[in-house]
This record gives sequence, structure tokens and C-alpha cells, in this order.
Amino acid sequence: MAIEVMMRNQSVECLRIVAAFAVVWFHSRLNGHVYAYSGLVIFLILMSYFATISTKKRMNPVKDASTRLLVPWACWFLIYFAINRLRGQPVVPVERGMVGDVLVGPAIHLWYLPFAFWVLLAIEFIKRRLSPEILAYGAGASACLLLLAIPLWDSSSLEAPFAQYLNALVPILGGVVLGMRSRVRGANVAFAACAFLSLLICMTPFSAVSEPYAIGFIVTALAIEYGAKLTPKKLNVLGLSECMFGVYLVHPIFLSLTKFISIDPSPQRVVIAFGLSTAFIWTILRCLPKLAKVMFGHVEAPHYRLKLAPMIESA
Repeated sequence: MAIEVMMRNQSVECLRIVAAFAVVWFHSRLNGHVYAYSGLVIFLILMSYFATISTKKRMNPVKDASTRLLVPWACWFLIYFAINRLRGQPVVPVERGMVGDVLVGPAIHLWYLPFAFWVLLAIEFIKRRLSPEILAYGAGASACLLLLAIPLWDSSSLEAPFAQYLNALVPILGGVVLGMRSRVRGANVAFAACAFLSLLICMTPFSAVSEPYAIGFIVTALAIEYGAKLTPKKLNVLGLSECMFGVYLVHPIFLSLTKFISIDPSPQRVVIAFGLSTAFIWTILRCLPKLAKVMFGHVEAPHYRLKLAPMIESA
């Protein structure tokens, strides 16, 4: 298997941390939680961006994606199943039909993992078969069409997780376009068109997701394009940023625990839940790497690489 060595853009790693905090804020339902949805948009853009630019030859992409996403999904499905049972709550809080119940499971945020599994496989399959130009322009045109059609689908009555899947398609396609910018001259224009349309739709009453789209597109593009020039060369937050996928999975538990501090939602509860989640994930990655592989799809604990600027891509 080919090994790809790359320099990590520390501004992107910082952006992962900010995005994870935004997701915790979004699920707290505090004021500004609509804008905090941009954290998930950033995760989606970065996921498809790195899948698009990766040159690693995966002998078995299905196995790799399963290890990274489906195994953790099954693990946390069981964990939240047990938590709901202990609380005396329905195992599946909302009846969504058999398919929806399985794909969402006992915690709504778990929709992301099987969706990400299929996205990574689709990108791996498509980029081997389409020319860079078709991939870039096709993804850009599809994202723009979805944005223009927001009045038709944003207010749809789709149940979870299909509503989330539909909302996620625009940032996924945007990440593909962003990933093609170094290979296709017009990719930057296509990505800029997506961001511009998102900004325009913000001025209409049609969509609650256009603002997070615009924020996610703009800050992710800036971090990728200019972040390396702006961040201190000695800055290395890799050890923290590698915890953020785990924070996404575990934060509802710690948000619930902070109710013992205060019943009413508050920014302090979000900060505490985020800090406790990060500390928990950090401990598991450092001390129990085999368990981390099952729970978070990790292969190597981050503390082995904290002081290394170049790294071997493990994604």
C-alpha cells in the first residue's frame, strides 16, 4: 500500500476543533444554534475534500471505510441503546420506519457515520472513473442546482436521516469541488459560485441552512488556501484535532451530565461538555488504543505524533 506523507495545515486542524465545538453548541439549542450548524457543514466539506485530494491507493476501500466508520457506528449504536434502556426511554426515540430506525438508531447524530461511509466509497469509485474536469464541474453544477432548488426541498417533510442526507449533499459536493481546485482551473470559480449562491439565499425566507452553508464554504476555503501562511509554524494542535471525531460521537452524553450543574442551557454547560468530551477521548486514544480503534476508528494514538509536523496520513 502506498504511503502518503503530507504536511498538516494547522489552521485546518484548528478549524476541526472549532467545528466540533459548534456541533456541541448546535445540540445544546442555545441562541445562535442555527449558525452553529456550520460546524457540521465544515466537517462534511473537509471529509469530501480530503477524500478527493487523497492519492493513497487503498487495496480494500470497503474494509478501510468500515473500520473507520461502521465499526464505531455499531459500537455507539449499542452504547446509546443501553443508555436509553437505563433511562427507561424508548430505544429509538422517534418512530421513523424500519430503515430510518436502523440508520439513525438510538441517537440522532449517529446518522452521520453510515452516510459518511457511503460518501467515501462513492468518491473513491467516481474519481477513478471520471476525468478531473467532469468531476469538478459536475459536482459544482450539482451543488448549485441543489442550492437553487432549496425552496422545493428545504421545507420537505422527509424524516431523519433522509432530511440530513439531503442537507449534507451541498457541502459534500462543495468539498469535492474544493479538492479539485489544484487540478482544474475552473474549480475555484465553481466553488465560489456555491458560496455566492448560499449568501444570496441567506437574503430570502426560503432556507435555514443557507447561512451555515455560506459560513462553512467561506471559512473552510480560507483555512485551506491561506491558513498555512497565517498560523505560527510551531503550532501543532494535531493531538487535539484528532479527538474531534470522538467528541462528535460522545458529546450528547456529557451534555446530559451537565444538567447536574444547571438545568437551564447555558454557554458554560457547552464549554464544560466540550472539555469533558475532549478529555475523555484524549484519554482513550492515549491509554487504550485498541479500544479507540473500535470506538473511534483510530489506529494510532495522537501523542505519538504531537511534535511531528510531517505525518503519515492515517485517514
